[in-house]
Amino acid sequence: MRTKKTCLLLAFLLLFVNIFSFKNVITTEAATTKPKLTGKIVFHNYSDYYKGDSKMYIYDFAKNKLSCISKNWTNVINPMNAMFRKDGKAIVFMGETKDGEWDIFEYKFNGKNPTNLTKGNGLDDEDPKYSPNGKSIVYKRSNSSGKGTSIIEYNTVSKKRTVLIKGNTEKSMPYYSGDGKKLFYIEGSESNMYVRVADISNRKNIKTKKLYKKSGCHSYYPIADKSGRYVYFSRAYSKDNDSDQIVRYDLKNNKAKMMPFNKKDSDFSDTCIVSSKYLIVSSTVGGHGAYDLYLVDTSGKVRINLDKYNKKINTKMNELGCDYYPD
Repeated sequence: MRTKKTCLLLAFLLLFVNIFSFKNVITTEAATTKPKLTGKIVFHNYSDYYKGDSKMYIYDFAKNKLSCISKNWTNVINPMNAMFRKDGKAIVFMGETKDGEWDIFEYKFNGKNPTNLTKGNGLDDEDPKYSPNGKSIVYKRSNSSGKGTSIIEYNTVSKKRTVLIKGNTEKSMPYYSGDGKKLFYIEGSESNMYVRVADISNRKNIKTKKLYKKSGCHSYYPIADKSGRYVYFSRAYSKDNDSDQIVRYDLKNNKAKMMPFNKKDSDFSDTCIVSSKYLIVSSTVGGHGAYDLYLVDTSGKVRINLDKYNKKINTKMNELGCDYYPD
């Protein structure tokens, strides 16, 4: 009888553990209660980066409305990596002209073509981001020598361009700090890509330094939060596993943390900060296509496919480069 009772007790305990574990998986992997969001996102999708078929979309959470804003544009193809201006009345993004040149464009939601801000310079201009006050745009520009790139700042009021960081190496993906006094960017290419920071508080004496580098692991796409505490970026899981993972770098204690929602057999990239708690990321963790958009929380307890908000957001294409504007 003791043996039978013991077996029954063990069976009950195993059942309890399995049920508890199953609940945790559901909470983490497929949360059914989605947080209420009232803002907008802008993002792009394409079948392949080199196919030149990227399109740009706006999704309004409050109205549950998805719109392809690029469908009638005639002066730009392959638009991608957009960012909302501070007031939400414009976006800046990179795109190709019919001549195959990458340029920086600004669109003001007026139903007209976006404005080409770098037209006719014969150079590739990419990776634009607004300053916190919306009066400047920073981006990378190819050097006329054909070697490396420079970081350029464009003043939207005076139309003046200033070279902030130059050299013969690859510099890309600049992003302003919340107070506009620093600039985070990527140095190098492929597995040698790492994060640097520039002090731009004095434009006449800009100083740069290495912020984060993991040997043999590429790091890219830095995004700074408004508080000035954290910088998010993507990094290879390890030297032997180049799956992209989201890292949060704490500027207060200079420590980097792999975010708990990552999975080492999937890619996570293109961090979009929604709030201090929530992010939107692009991931191959599962869904319609190679990359889909997911809402995640920084504790790792929630990961929700944006299909939960609108079934047409994620498709068989790659959904990437999301930015959020809090209406």
